[in-house]
Amino acid sequence: IDLGTIIHPIADRYLGRAIDRAIESGATVAVVAIDTPGGLLSSTRNMVTTIFQSPIPVIVYVSPAGSRAASAGTFITAAAHVAAMAPGTNIGAASPLSGDGSDIDETLKDKIVEDTAAEIRAIAQRRGRPEGPLEATVLKAKAYTAQEALDLGIIDLIANNVPLLLEAVDGMTVMVDSPTGEREVTLDTSGLAIEQVGYGIFDQLLSLIADPNIAFLLISMGGLGVYFELVAPGTIFPGVFGVIALILGFVGLGNLPGNWAGAALILLAFGLFIAEMNVDGFGVLGLMGAASFVVGGIIIFGHFGTPDPGFPDVAVSTFVLVPSAIVVVGIALVTAFASITGRRSPQTRAATML
Repeated sequence: IDLGTIIHPIADRYLGRAIDRAIESGATVAVVAIDTPGGLLSSTRNMVTTIFQSPIPVIVYVSPAGSRAASAGTFITAAAHVAAMAPGTNIGAASPLSGDGSDIDETLKDKIVEDTAAEIRAIAQRRGRPEGPLEATVLKAKAYTAQEALDLGIIDLIANNVPLLLEAVDGMTVMVDSPTGEREVTLDTSGLAIEQVGYGIFDQLLSLIADPNIAFLLISMGGLGVYFELVAPGTIFPGVFGVIALILGFVGLGNLPGNWAGAALILLAFGLFIAEMNVDGFGVLGLMGAASFVVGGIIIFGHFGTPDPGFPDVAVSTFVLVPSAIVVVGIALVTAFASITGRRSPQTRAATML
């Protein structure tokens, strides 16, 4: 099961479906290859619960070399029946941050840190892992290499690849959940056939749009499509395309810790562009629309509520925001200027009077 992504509701759903599929197909174990910068607390806890309740052993494997199980990934790895890492990987740094990566107000931070620390202690107790080193990933933002994690007992072994991992865990005894309580299972993994479980088409689409840059572009193009439909009613395609793009953009935004005020500012920008076309002014509304679009793009993934632990630095790339702002604002202002110029021409006025 390839979990090389930010931890969000899509990844949560994918993990649950993949483990269900493994159970239904009679798999001996489920190996989750993880590489993540972190993610949402709600999704993290759901995924930890999914692993705890799995009736078959779940091995979380931080791989390939160069990967990390940072922040939320630390919780998921520690929750596994067997935790493993590839050489050249790291784990930890699970201190809570605000959505934009900045420090949190001290009072709020104390509450969040204590709750998060208690969560990882509970995981450690459930799996018999050292509480101190794992708690330090939250309280002190500690991070460990694969060898350091093995020496501390955070993980169970280091393996270069999945086949070697399965050979190494062969004969290992773990406790798994069952309807009558926990039961002991001895892993028999030598020579197993490996089946890769990928994202379904729907999950692939959701995973694609649950990217800050893609979501921003979809909302921007959606607003532009609706704008063109209002400028030239009856063209149909821009309006239909715009609505679809907006819906997909909002779905992407909903699967990330985004700020709906940012989306509202982007849509307000197009409203101001339309107003500019219908009001004889000096471009003030157009300039306000341009400012609204840029500010909306900046704060759309800013988070002003309760932060999530170890949330990665997610924002719209400058290389996406600046060109998008230039193109969208340029097109809108040129269209508005053309409309105003046409309204002021003698031919247009005469046609209107007739």
